[in-house]
Amino acid sequence: MLVEKPSGVSSFSVISAARKKLNIKKIGHAGTLDRFASGLLFLGINGGTKAISEIILSKKTYQTKIVFGISSDTLDPTGKIEKFLPPKISEQKIMITVKSFQGKIWQTPPKFSAIKIDGKRASDRIRAGEKISLTPKKVEIFSIKLKKISNSSILFPGFPEIEVELEVSSGFFVRSFARDLGKKMGFAGICSELIRKKINHFSISNAVKINEINRKKIKKFSPQNFSIPSFEITKNNLDNFFHGKPFNLNQKNYQKIAVFFEKQWIGFAEIKNKIVFPKKVISDFNRQKISVINKETN
Repeated sequence: MLVEKPSGVSSFSVISAARKKLNIKKIGHAGTLDRFASGLLFLGINGGTKAISEIILSKKTYQTKIVFGISSDTLDPTGKIEKFLPPKISEQKIMITVKSFQGKIWQTPPKFSAIKIDGKRASDRIRAGEKISLTPKKVEIFSIKLKKISNSSILFPGFPEIEVELEVSSGFFVRSFARDLGKKMGFAGICSELIRKKINHFSISNAVKINEINRKKIKKFSPQNFSIPSFEITKNNLDNFFHGKPFNLNQKNYQKIAVFFEKQWIGFAEIKNKIVFPKKVISDFNRQKISVINKETN
């Protein structure tokens, strides 16, 4: 299910609401959205939770506003704010600096984040008074579009602000980008607004509001939902797949494929030397259930 998370609500609250409305306990999401952020939240339901590990690695599209001359310990408006003299920045400098970030870059995650250090969230360690050090990691900006330059932010009047759309790799932090962009121009910078618009091929335009969540909104996976190859298997191989037994498939090697039977997604596998090795099997499904579901659908 695709849900549009509003600003001011935690990602966990969305899951909690979905569990209650659907009367289903097994629900997870593919990528936390900060409380101040809004946008697309992908929910994996029952066997769909096994797709989360793949969906979460997909590229994502964000629309964000970045204000300059403001610093925050959380790199967003929810933290401890410090204001400096409003900087004067030429549009040319902004355009050149923004474009310079496109491609592969090193990025240090925000200290207030869900990144885990020895099993504990970085944000929890900071709030407990601990000092932490986060390691920079390589991420990628596939596309960056400067959509608007404003001399005055609505949230912070008198301070310049830009609006940017980013298509990025998994693990990218928009708040860190705001900090690093400001630093490169010689000013403090924070993320003043953040909207997640897409996760791979999933779009916010197809998402439902929290109050619209119901069982009719649950979608089935299709091959287009995955960024890895997809293959249909025959009835002859179905038992082998569900029991985790290797079987032949006349295809080249793939480290990971999405496996379908009668247009139903049933898990992931690896192909090596024309042998399929099941890796994740959706236990919610078996041949009888798939046949029943197909009859109901048709």
